[in-house]
Amino acid sequence: MGPPQNSTNGMGSCFVDMSWRKAHHSCNNVQVFRLVFDWMLPGRYRKMRKSLWIGLALLVVSGAPVVYADSFTPTFTCTINCTTPPTALDVTFPSPTMIVGFGSLTFPSFSLDSSNLPGDQYQWTSISVSLPLFEFANIFSVKDVTRNTSSVVEEIAPSFVIGANGSLTFTPVTAPEPSSVTLMLAGVGLVLVMRKRIGRRLPQAS
Repeated sequence: MGPPQNSTNGMGSCFVDMSWRKAHHSCNNVQVFRLVFDWMLPGRYRKMRKSLWIGLALLVVSGAPVVYADSFTPTFTCTINCTTPPTALDVTFPSPTMIVGFGSLTFPSFSLDSSNLPGDQYQWTSISVSLPLFEFANIFSVKDVTRNTSSVVEEIAPSFVIGANGSLTFTPVTAPEPSSVTLMLAGVGLVLVMRKRIGRRLPQAS
């Protein structure tokens, strides 16, 4: 099977000269792709080339550097009466569910209002109220100052948290996306494997 030579494919003709270890062509990128697929696929299976070409094109397009913020890291800062700020696990929007740890306590999970956004301005507050039998009602609240909504959680425990407050921000957590080169290589490898398997099924010449 020789190298790809020319292609029309309803998109105009072009020519590729692979002789004497030189390559000259007058094809655009789309035509070059089609030439390669025509060359790689055995004759009676070339009707499959359109689907494979589209698949490879989709891989290339999907390899564009698009980054999505799937989750956000809550960051607490102290303003009054604390030196070690609260902590919380990563959350997702909308209606993020938070599990906050402050001092020796871990508060039950609670959710922010569905209207709250990661870029809003937030404040947090903690207070402790003494109860009978040496227990304390520990209250932790998060207020979205931008939208004037509040979320409150309470934990009854023999220990207490100090009365304190501060600010809260949400930082996006970004995950690395596969590069377009990686996806291109994966697509070409898939085509090569398919070509090899198809070739095995072709009837052998007598």
